[in-house]
Amino acid sequence: MKTSAISRLLPLGVALLLALSLVLACGDDGDDGAGEDTASPTSSPTNSATASPLSGSTNGPLFDYLTSFLEIVEDAESGTVGAVERFNETSREITADERIPAMQTYLSEIETVFTDAIDRLEALSVPDIAVTPHGTFIEGVRSSIDAGESVRLELPDITTVVQLDKRLAQFDTEVDAAVEISNAACLELQAIADAEVLAIDLDCQD
Repeated sequence: MKTSAISRLLPLGVALLLALSLVLACGDDGDDGAGEDTASPTSSPTNSATASPLSGSTNGPLFDYLTSFLEIVEDAESGTVGAVERFNETSREITADERIPAMQTYLSEIETVFTDAIDRLEALSVPDIAVTPHGTFIEGVRSSIDAGESVRLELPDITTVVQLDKRLAQFDTEVDAAVEISNAACLELQAIADAEVLAIDLDCQD
């Protein structure tokens, strides 16, 4: 998971929490690079997927479902970027004592974005062939929400850097597992689209 450049930008290792956004990018972890401390953690977001122009069909229930799926992913990505920008703006002006509440607010906003995404994903009309990977993808997203919520609730009890590092390491492991679940589902959905010769690219992590 590429968090090194971001982690230099946000206080107390909060950058690891940005890993939540990876789940809704079908497991694609982008390229943080080794930017300077003045770089923005949202300066090069990775688009989760692209549709046309690709060879293949752009018609039918399966294509319509995948198109809606991508729209939800893209909206979630935009919501995540907005939360990051607000956190960055807030973190420039807060005191050390205000950092934990700011981190909690950030996590709460991310949870809201992801919960909304799950609600929309569950409301989709999913073709039978895609039901299993669709459900698996949602499982991965839900796991990331649970991981973030646990961290948010535990933050007030964390009083040392050692405690924070230990908790974020656990969080990182939990999110890696969630990403693996969702990316496996992404790859399965892409395989289904390819078998049906659909002009759609989910840009899953290979």
